[in-house]
Amino acid sequence: MSNLSQIFYCVNCGNDGVQAVKALYSSGVWNSKTEGYSVGGAYVPGHSHRGHYHPGHTIPVMTKNVAYQSGSTELARLLAPPVQPARKSSAVSVMFVIFLLLTWLFVPIGLLASGCDATMLFLATVSVLLVITSRRGEPSGKRSSNG
Repeated sequence: MSNLSQIFYCVNCGNDGVQAVKALYSSGVWNSKTEGYSVGGAYVPGHSHRGHYHPGHTIPVMTKNVAYQSGSTELARLLAPPVQPARKSSAVSVMFVIFLLLTWLFVPIGLLASGCDATMLFLATVSVLLVITSRRGEPSGKRSSNG
């Protein structure tokens, strides 16, 4: 038993080809980056400028191409760790609350300053409240379609 791999074996069948799930997953996932250059030419058509005709010509063009690829084996897909659920950003929530507070502060002032009467102010307040309460029932994230 001098080899470390011979220490681990299957207790059911005695096979010493036992590997950790993390090792199996890692061996079945790959990422690659391919870079290359394309060389060619672009034709510039002729044109007239201040009574002089300039004939068309070809200019050399060289572009750099980069391609990224990733993939995995079926076994690696089955052994992949679960996807972490997306968390709502607290900064977005704070900004939304600040927006609502500023709206409640400046909309009534703006309506009153524009000569609006109390009925219009009441309708504006009710409509803002309706929008806020209608958003409460909406789901906060994407629902999965695992049927």
